Amino acid sequence: MGYDESKANELQQLKDDDESKKTQSQILVEMASDIELFHTPDETAYAVLTINEHEEVMPLRKKKFKRWLRMQYYDTFGKVAGSQAVEDALSTLEGGALFKGEMHQVHTRIAEYKGRFYIDLANERYEAIEVSEQGWKVVSQTPVYFKRTNSLGELPAPEPGGSIEQLKPFLNCRNEDDFKMAVAWLLATMRPGSPYPVLLVQGEQGSSKSTTTKVLRSLIDPSETLPLRNLPKSEEELAIAASKAHIGAYDNISSLSNALSDTFCKIALGGSVAKRELYSDDEEAVITLMKPSILNGISDVGKRPDLLDRSIMLNLPSIPKDKRTDEGTFWREFEAVRPKIIGAFLDVVSAAIKELPYTIVTNKPRMADFALWITAAEKALNWKPGEFIELYSRNQQEGINQSLETDPLAVAVIDFMKNRKQYKGTPTEAHELITEYVRDQRTIYSKAWPTPRSIKGRLTRIAPGLRSEGIYFTDLGQTSEGRLIKLERMEEEAPISEDGEDITI
Repeated sequence: MGYDESKANELQQLKDDDESKKTQSQILVEMASDIELFHTPDETAYAVLTINEHEEVMPLRKKKFKRWLRMQYYDTFGKVAGSQAVEDALSTLEGGALFKGEMHQVHTRIAEYKGRFYIDLANERYEAIEVSEQGWKVVSQTPVYFKRTNSLGELPAPEPGGSIEQLKPFLNCRNEDDFKMAVAWLLATMRPGSPYPVLLVQGEQGSSKSTTTKVLRSLIDPSETLPLRNLPKSEEELAIAASKAHIGAYDNISSLSNALSDTFCKIALGGSVAKRELYSDDEEAVITLMKPSILNGISDVGKRPDLLDRSIMLNLPSIPKDKRTDEGTFWREFEAVRPKIIGAFLDVVSAAIKELPYTIVTNKPRMADFALWITAAEKALNWKPGEFIELYSRNQQEGINQSLETDPLAVAVIDFMKNRKQYKGTPTEAHELITEYVRDQRTIYSKAWPTPRSIKGRLTRIAPGLRSEGIYFTDLGQTSEGRLIKLERMEEEAPISEDGEDITI
């Protein structure tokens, strides 16, 4: 941050007369006296610096702010401030941010303020896109704070006059329905502060899974340094990775643990993950997230019904040899039209903002906010009224079918109930009877098969898939006959509450 002449004179006087009377840490604190300090809801301290005629938001504890503070001292005194003095000064400034500074949210890539959406272009001029119901434009200042991470890439300035159809040659979709679902997912990522469906991109080797993932991400949250990530090993690592960008893109997934599957659901809907603070025995740092995610793999990327129920699934066909293009040509052609494609999506976002207050979805699916948002965009997309809900329902059913086919318990329950109207008994009894219907006896001795103690929980998880087959699971709880569960074959669906949860489960 630059200083005016009076500030420079003040520091020169400090250098000439008072250096012997003040500690280095006191001097460093005074050097930062005219900086705006604030904190986030999770009590992270930030500074707002004016650099090269634009404002930058920096966490006090990150390297960049420390380097800035050290440089101010060196420019004034011609020598390096001690490490302990810098740490003492940072602690004092951090206290000022926490106890005297205002509280603000800090956003990565996208934000919303008073009905307007803001998308950080992450360029050297610190420009952003402002989208409202009147249209969109590139602005140099925003009413919200954006932070920059090392993996954040520059988004090209959008251009008017484009069409979403220009994206089609760069996505390897099976059909028009899948292309429209990809468009719907992208539109969802451009809406701040709303639950985001997970995008599952599946296909055999040579189906352009990684390229498709990078193309989709590059239209809203590109990353030059880390466009695709390996799958983290723990919930904490996944939360940290997700916090570094707006979109988390995870490449070449062969399997997904139950814990990570649950974490992706949490990230999609909005939730918090706690991790132990460094050098602390009794305090936790909480990471709160609501972010879009892309997972790609050869097949069955998502198996658990709760994740599939919150996902969009794209199954990519293999690309014939005579249709393949070299990487250089592909990306040159894509970059040539990317600004216009982004502009076309922004046109739709603007129209959806205008239509959203008047949009109604009667039969709301699980991701109701997402469904409402895309329905509001149908007119601008030239889709038929109600077309999105039909497409989304078919896509979800495909995911449910996949979960049933790959879950041995679901397959056994379907066979078990084939000639039954109803079954009621204890979990232990149910386990014994359903086990007789396992098609591959080796499954019984694997982790894929539940124990008598865990079967009730597993049945609860696969209940959405079973319902699509007309089989309804109910936990009857403790009765005079003991703890009982019920499986019942019904033709009509059970009632659904307003929040999308099943009333009977």
